[in-house]
Amino acid sequence: MNEQYFALLKTSDGNRGEAGKQKIYEIRVQGRKVVYSWGMAEKTARQSKTVFFVNDNVAQFEALNQLRSKVVGGYRVAVRA
Repeated sequence: MNEQYFALLKTSDGNRGEAGKQKIYEIRVQGRKVVYSWGMAEKTARQSKTVFFVNDNVAQFEALNQLRSKVVGGYRVAVRA
């Protein structure tokens, strides 16, 4: 099974950003399953979405596409494992 993990950070908007708070977006690839989670970096409770793809290659492609989309949107990769 092909496993990868990415954690991306972005400075929050408005008052939260002015206070130095950040948003986090995580992508975890586990074979044909991709788990996306997001929320406030300082909190452990986050929203999440799990998507199953036809095979590992499609899951990898879609996860990297989402990663690129987030980087274009202002996130930076903080962890890649």
